Amino acid sequence: MSQIFPQENCHVTTTAPSQLAGYTVQYFRALLRLLQCKPGEAVSIEHVCDVGVKQRNGNLILEEDKSSIASNPLGDLSPNLWKTFRNWILYLKESKTDVARCHFVLYVVAPSGKRSLLEAFSKATIPSAANRAIAKAKDVVSKSASQDIMDYARIVLEENRTMFRDVICRLDVQSVDSEVMIEEEIRDVFRSWLISENRLDESKNHCLGWLISKIIGEIRQQRTPIIEYDDFRRQNSAFFKEVRSGVLMDFSQDQMPDETMLADEGRSDKVYVRQLQAIDISGKKMLQACSDYYKAEINRQMWIDQEMVSHEAAKDFEGRLCSAYENERDLLELSPTGANDIQKGQLLLNACERRQERLAGMDVVDRFIPGTYHHLADECKLGWHPQWRALFLGQEEEES
Repeated sequence: MSQIFPQENCHVTTTAPSQLAGYTVQYFRALLRLLQCKPGEAVSIEHVCDVGVKQRNGNLILEEDKSSIASNPLGDLSPNLWKTFRNWILYLKESKTDVARCHFVLYVVAPSGKRSLLEAFSKATIPSAANRAIAKAKDVVSKSASQDIMDYARIVLEENRTMFRDVICRLDVQSVDSEVMIEEEIRDVFRSWLISENRLDESKNHCLGWLISKIIGEIRQQRTPIIEYDDFRRQNSAFFKEVRSGVLMDFSQDQMPDETMLADEGRSDKVYVRQLQAIDISGKKMLQACSDYYKAEINRQMWIDQEMVSHEAAKDFEGRLCSAYENERDLLELSPTGANDIQKGQLLLNACERRQERLAGMDVVDRFIPGTYHHLADECKLGWHPQWRALFLGQEEEES
C-alpha cells in the first residue's frame, strides 16, 4: 500500500503539532470548566483569556492553557509566561476589574522542566512572599537577551508591580504530563452525575462535540463564544436522561440507621408503624418495614437532588402505587377467603409489596416499592387494616 504522506517519516518541525495540541487542551479545559459550573454561570473561550468563568457571585476565573509536546512552554525566560502576565495586567487595568474578584490559573500540559520562577509565584500566597518572588524574577529577567521578554517584564515587574503582586497571591499553577489527565477529570464529573462507566466516553465526546459546534456557531455570528451553563444543561438534558436511563443507584447503603435505631423506630408512634401494628405483623417484618421506609426516603430524595427523577415523576409513581393498592384491596374484598380483618390486612400488604413499577422509565432498587408504600401509609393515603380510616383518621369506611 502506498504511503498517504510520502515524507511521513522525515523530520518535521513541532510547531504545528504543538499548536494543535494547544487548541485541543483548550477545548477540553473549557468543557471541564463548563461541567463544573453552577446554574447561572458561564464559560468564555478566547475572550479575555483562553478559558474564563463568570461565577454567580460576579467573580472571575481567568485561565491560560499552555501545551507543548516537546518542550517547556513556561520556563523562566519563556515569552509565553511573560506575555500571559502582561495580558492579565492589561486586562485588569483596561476593564477596571478588581483583582480581588479574580482567580488566575496557569494550566500546563508538557514534559516536566525547570520552572523555578513559576514555582516561586505559585507558592506565594501572601504579599511579602509575592514581593520576594518578584525580586527574584527581576534578577532572572535581567539576564535575558530577548527584547520581547524585557518589554513584557517591564510592564509587569516595574510599571504595575503592586497589581502583579496581587495577581501572584491569587495564582494557581496546575501542571500535568498529558491531556489524558484532563479527560479523566471530565469522566470523574460524569461519574458524579451517575453516568455508568460504559457511557463515560460517549458522554465526553457528545459534550465536546456540542461545545465545539456552539463555539463555531458563535464565531460565525461574530459573537464572543460565551457558553451559559443553563443553556448547556437545557440543550443536553434529553441526552443525559437517555444515558442515565435504567440506572437508579442505591444511595442508602452508607446512610441507613443501624439495627438498634430501626428497632426503636419499630416501637415508635409513627403512623406507618401503628398501621403495621394494627395488622399484627411480626417483629422481624416490622424491622424490615422500618428499613424499607428509610431506604425509600433516602433514595427518593437523592434521585430528585441528582436530577435523575423529577418531583412530578415521583408523584406519578406514588399515584400508580395507590391505584394498584385500590385494585388489590377490591380484589381481596371480592375473594371468598374467609379471612378476618387482620389477615386481610396482611394479605393486602403482601400483595402490594410484590408490586412491580418503574419510576421515570427506570427500574427502582430492591425494597423501594415496599418502602414507598410505608410512606404512603404514614401520610394516611392508604391503610392495611380494613377499618384503617376509623382507626387513624376517625372516619368510618363508606358502604360500598
